[in-house]
Amino acid sequence: MQYNITYRERYGKIQYIISYKDHNGKWRQKSEQGFVKKGEAKEAADKMLDKLKESFSLRLMPLLLSDRAYCLSVSKAGAMSLLKNAAQLIVSSLPLNGALFN
Repeated sequence: MQYNITYRERYGKIQYIISYKDHNGKWRQKSEQGFVKKGEAKEAADKMLDKLKESFSLRLMPLLLSDRAYCLSVSKAGAMSLLKNAAQLIVSSLPLNGALFN
């Protein structure tokens, strides 16, 4: 997740602003103000960032799972193709009269 945190003094208190890209690539902001010390604002910003990251990863989970399923199906198809080619090679190397099985 791409993000940026800024702090500023506003009306004698500290404010944090988190700018982040959502799952659609659109920039959004979350902010909170009224902190006496920058350390308090930083702690609150870190908590909010953790929530945003969790939300972001939960929204991406179905996409990741569908990509993984696609990769597995491609891998399965590739494996089936390899097995088919190996079986054709084995069958083509057998004697025509089936002498190996008699």
